[in-house]
Amino acid sequence: MELEKIRKHATVRPFKPFIIHMDNGKTHIITHPEIIITETIVVAVDEDGDAVYLAPEALSAISRYKNPTKPKRLPPRRTRIRKTS
Repeated sequence: MELEKIRKHATVRPFKPFIIHMDNGKTHIITHPEIIITETIVVAVDEDGDAVYLAPEALSAISRYKNPTKPKRLPPRRTRIRKTS
């Protein structure tokens, strides 16, 4: 996996969480923008607030994280004004 893709996701402002998929089937939800990327290791903070150390050669994909608990934004409610006679 190209490390530039991880850098791109980590530097988006405002930061948006993303998921790193590993070759062994594990996934890590990265919820914090502080991330260290070198040619030999990627260090990130996962959804539990723990540091995860990942080998770049073991990364298989990156995808956007959509928070299922975040409520959808509703459109503004329109109110009718009734005329009184």
